[in-house]
Amino acid sequence: MLGKDLKNILVSAFIALPLNSTESWVQLQFNKIPVNQVSVVDNYISVNVDSSASPLVYKLKEPLKVTGFSFKIKITGEMNSLEKNKFEEDSYFRFGLVVSGEKTLGTFQRFIAADWVRKLFDLAPRGIGLDKIYFYNVAHSKDQLGQSRIHPKSELMLENVIKIKDSNLIVHEEKFDKFKNVVAVWISIDGDQSKSKYQIHSD
Repeated sequence: MLGKDLKNILVSAFIALPLNSTESWVQLQFNKIPVNQVSVVDNYISVNVDSSASPLVYKLKEPLKVTGFSFKIKITGEMNSLEKNKFEEDSYFRFGLVVSGEKTLGTFQRFIAADWVRKLFDLAPRGIGLDKIYFYNVAHSKDQLGQSRIHPKSELMLENVIKIKDSNLIVHEEKFDKFKNVVAVWISIDGDQSKSKYQIHSD
């Protein structure tokens, strides 16, 4: 999923994420949406999308003050276009940081919440709440670049479009003015809304 000269996603000076095995990652499923096919190819995670969507989540052992990140991915295939001038529901690649905060789920809220929301809050260490997932998207349409939004279906997701697929190889580095207190990394690769078929894999 990431390039061979970036064997790990560097999220701080002290930690990197393993990308040569699916063992440390949890694949979640949204209700009634087909899941992506995840495998290890040439010692790197590869994700096949076929009108499907499912996040890959890596829980940190303890909260980490993250000052930035970088990634390098290769994309095979193309997303189908949806209605122009609207924020795309699908993205080639969303790099998400799950950030701690004040939000928690009470007993009743937990009972009525979607399964993915319960699992999201389970990523926070005991006694720590959540803020939201900060997503950094690689999108399809040029007019999306620089746009951001709180997802209309959940205030727990803030999306920022930081790259457009202008070639098969996507390289990006992001630095923050202020650190984010991160408890997990959440990678979303989606093609369900646009009925797209493509692959994210190593360079």
